Amino acid sequence: MDVLRFKQANCKNCYKCVRFCPVKSIRVYQGHAQIISSDCILCGNCVSVCPQHAKEDISDVGQIRELIASGKQVVVSVDSSYIAYFDTPGFRGIEKPLKALGFTAAHETAEGAYLVKKELEKLAAQPGDAPIITSGCSTIVLYVEKHLPTSVPASPRRRRRRALRASAPIMTSPSRSSRSG
Repeated sequence: MDVLRFKQANCKNCYKCVRFCPVKSIRVYQGHAQIISSDCILCGNCVSVCPQHAKEDISDVGQIRELIASGKQVVVSVDSSYIAYFDTPGFRGIEKPLKALGFTAAHETAEGAYLVKKELEKLAAQPGDAPIITSGCSTIVLYVEKHLPTSVPASPRRRRRRALRASAPIMTSPSRSSRSG
């Protein structure tokens, strides 16, 4: 699922985004830059360096409203950074309004930390010296998953997604880069 797009009218073909992309997930096609979503790690460099402000977030709100209106069970997983944006004493303060919007259930993404911890303990107990990536940073996780897939076993983050999907069909979207504004 895409989270960024280029505003073609603003792009002046300066190639700054191409030069600063650490995984080269931007190509120029028909005179305009395009993000190669399958390679993008959502680091936000392209957004930060673009002098034309030619990148914009893609909103999933319409798709989410359609899913809820269709009567399907939709579960939302909220990143722990919500506390910086909402004046609430804790997750219960945001869970109730999310359910009022039509979500079947609301979970803190941090709930997955226990599942991830258990998986990492299993990995650490295995013989050998295979690398173990323990970062919760989406950019690092995406980099490893997309560009070094054979270097580590299955991602604990993906296992968390599977556990949520088992409770209800959900629409997942990569975390937005903190630098994308």
